[in-house]
Amino acid sequence: MEMQKKRFGITDIILIIISIVYIIGMLTFIKPCGPAEDGSFMTCHWAGQAVLGIAALLAVNALIHMITSDAKVKIGLDLSMIPAAALAALLPGHLIPLCMMSNMRCQAVMKPGTLIFGILVAAGVLIDLVNQIRMIKKHNRISD
Repeated sequence: MEMQKKRFGITDIILIIISIVYIIGMLTFIKPCGPAEDGSFMTCHWAGQAVLGIAALLAVNALIHMITSDAKVKIGLDLSMIPAAALAALLPGHLIPLCMMSNMRCQAVMKPGTLIFGILVAAGVLIDLVNQIRMIKKHNRISD
């Protein structure tokens, strides 16, 4: 008996939406500090650029996740998105230093924003991972 192939589910939609909003956020409402008065950029700018790149990677993985119907491929994508989400959450202020003053935009907005989005992506991926594993186990019981 062949496993019923469902094109995409609610977690696929949630993951793509979170990832797209993450990118938009990094470009707008959770972006880091702007350039200094002399036009140079502070370290927080580069942390923001790194997080933006990871957010784009998460969006591409979420899109592939949505397009594929193979549960094993979805599990692989889920497993790749967990460390990427954790990296994006930990980059600003932990792996790349931010401005020293706690009231600066990077400390007050970007750092907690990337943490929240990292948690949201990881939670969505973990929920999907559990669902995909259940689906494979259910299919294996039916075909036995």
